[in-house]
Amino acid sequence: MFSLRYPYVVVLLSVLIVGGVSMGIFNLKLKTDGRALLSENDFSLEIDKDISLKFGTSDKLMVVVQSRHKDGIFNDYTFLLVNRLSNKLREVNGINPEKVLSLTTLQPKPKQRDFNKYPHFINFNILLDDFLKLKRITYEIDFLRGFLISLDGNFGNGPETWAPTATIIFADLNNRAEATEVIDNVKKLLKEERDDLHVLFVSGNPVAETALGGYILKDLSKLIPLSILFMAIIFFLRYRSFPAVLLPLSEVGACLIFVFGLMGILGIPIYITIIIIPVILTAIGISDEVHVLNCYSRLIKEHPESDREELISMTFKIMSRRVILTSVTTSIGFSAFVFSPILAVKYFGIFTAVGILFCMLWTLLVIPSLLSWIPKERFTKKAMISGLENPSFLSQGVQWVFDHKKQSLLIMAIYMICSAWLTTKVEVWDSWQSGFSKNSEIRKDVDIVNKNFYGTHQLLVKVKLDDRIENPGVLNKLEELESYLETLVQSGEGGVYRFTDQIEYLYGKLYGKTGKWGNESENLEVLQYYGMVLGERLLSEQVNQNSSEALIRIFLREPDYLKVSGLMSRIEEYSEKHQIDLEIGGDVATSQSMITSIVDTQLRSLIISIALVFLLTMIFYRSLRLASVAILPPVIAIVGLFAMMGAFGIPLGVATSMFASIIIGIGVDFSIHWIESMKAISFDSEESRILKAIKEIGPAFVLDSVIVAIAFGFLLFSAIPSNSRLGLFIISGYLLCFLAVIFLVPLIYIRKN
Repeated sequence: MFSLRYPYVVVLLSVLIVGGVSMGIFNLKLKTDGRALLSENDFSLEIDKDISLKFGTSDKLMVVVQSRHKDGIFNDYTFLLVNRLSNKLREVNGINPEKVLSLTTLQPKPKQRDFNKYPHFINFNILLDDFLKLKRITYEIDFLRGFLISLDGNFGNGPETWAPTATIIFADLNNRAEATEVIDNVKKLLKEERDDLHVLFVSGNPVAETALGGYILKDLSKLIPLSILFMAIIFFLRYRSFPAVLLPLSEVGACLIFVFGLMGILGIPIYITIIIIPVILTAIGISDEVHVLNCYSRLIKEHPESDREELISMTFKIMSRRVILTSVTTSIGFSAFVFSPILAVKYFGIFTAVGILFCMLWTLLVIPSLLSWIPKERFTKKAMISGLENPSFLSQGVQWVFDHKKQSLLIMAIYMICSAWLTTKVEVWDSWQSGFSKNSEIRKDVDIVNKNFYGTHQLLVKVKLDDRIENPGVLNKLEELESYLETLVQSGEGGVYRFTDQIEYLYGKLYGKTGKWGNESENLEVLQYYGMVLGERLLSEQVNQNSSEALIRIFLREPDYLKVSGLMSRIEEYSEKHQIDLEIGGDVATSQSMITSIVDTQLRSLIISIALVFLLTMIFYRSLRLASVAILPPVIAIVGLFAMMGAFGIPLGVATSMFASIIIGIGVDFSIHWIESMKAISFDSEESRILKAIKEIGPAFVLDSVIVAIAFGFLLFSAIPSNSRLGLFIISGYLLCFLAVIFLVPLIYIRKN
């Protein structure tokens, strides 16, 4: 072997390559934008772009000001603070200064307004010293409640006792790509303005999206070191040797540096989908070494007279083919993600596959060189836990299966029937907020907004009007649509920001009439009045420049995937029935599209992955029977996991949908090691061969399972609920694969024979 003849050259070249590529790590950037999880040609993105172009909408930050004052927000301290924050937010780089909206920006501008013609609306400068008058005026403006003013404060008892405790300042982002930096600057500003009378925080969908990636990274930065530490402990318990601990860890470290360094060199950002790669590569990288070291230590005991180099050569003569087969099939399993139209998912598959192939090369080239420097006696010590070295329960379990073939097949049949039935109960659901634990700062802030306002999420309904907006018939039809939308958004789920309510209020203020609106000329005057007292920017976000289209905002507190899907369907049905040309956008619509797209992609990738792994193993072994045996355990495991989701009401979402292809990629390793051991053993009966194979590879299977359980088990303690579920599914799937290979595959193998 080249690695044994020139170990220093191999190790030096490996260090130089990894070290060179590692420079790319400093170029890595985090990209947690939800739109990155959509295809560039996704229809919801096209609608959002069109809405943004026509109405000037963009992602909004929600700066929440909570007051502890006895009069709620109606006091000079709070209004001065809101005014000061509004002005300072305009100066924050990355925020559109023309798109900062608060109670103190709702004031007429003397240069734009004829004071003799138009009555004042809310003039902050005039009313600052008379908060009772200010309360009476704002009390009449019902459409501000839930939007700019909180819903609490005894509203039903009249303006004198009304004391809403919170208000919102909306600030539009110029560029979504700069959201993280802008949000950090806003948080610094709020920290500077904080006092004992007020609670200040920033919320909104951009905050959740940018924070989630950071939360996951922070979470994994704690869990992965713990995972590696406990893996090292397990290795030490098995081999009682520090070299046996350092060998697999060196591979994992080199692999992670190489993969993320390569991403940095190529300019690939870290998407949310990619953040989980270190956990996967840690488990897979160590798995190879488990089988190699198990074989090496076994050969040392069987051939004590052989020297170190000869034993290493014997080990890799046996293991090279197995390592290549398992690595190639596993990488193929992840390569199925390449067919996804979503870049974030595609790169997840590509770089996971690259990492697996790197681990394969490290195992075949670098590990032999490192082993040549370590005395073989370091690998002959008895394990501290006997079950890791001689798991006799495996042979006993297999023997029980042989003795109870019919009962075993019956159990399997019941398992598959029940699993198939429970799988039909799986539902699709996900949201950005569900990515945070209930105790996280982000989630607590969102809960406050949801309690006091209509929510942080928006569903935008763009309506093509039959005529210009000032036409009374057009306003009547728009009012009917807004009223229908209110019936769809149930109490407690959110609210509709009604444009027609605003027109009705301003019409009454301007003309002193009781009707909702007047003729076209009167309505046109109302629109001019609107622009002067509420601001042209707010008007332009609801009616486009030529008054041919309107935009209705539906605020939602906790967008449920199934309920939103039903909501959007009913809106479309209404539009068809009443011949209204409309389109639906906003962060809720793109989130719906993202969840649907990723789940569909994952399920398609699962089918492709199964087909590719099956085809590859059939080519390797030139046997349909062995290919079926190889793919059966992970398929059984996946069916069981979907059944578990259906049984316990666990929804299928972005993170949880990733487990299937991971199980295919990892789980087939067990089957290949089992098949390879069977092929290498010659005995009179199949049962004897199987028992011998189990005895040979059983210790590696047990150690591998324990290590993977630890690697993914730490995800169970994740503060991110989706990570916790993913860890549970992968551990459960791995356990099901292990049980299927040990107890089911031998039975099917014999029957097929």
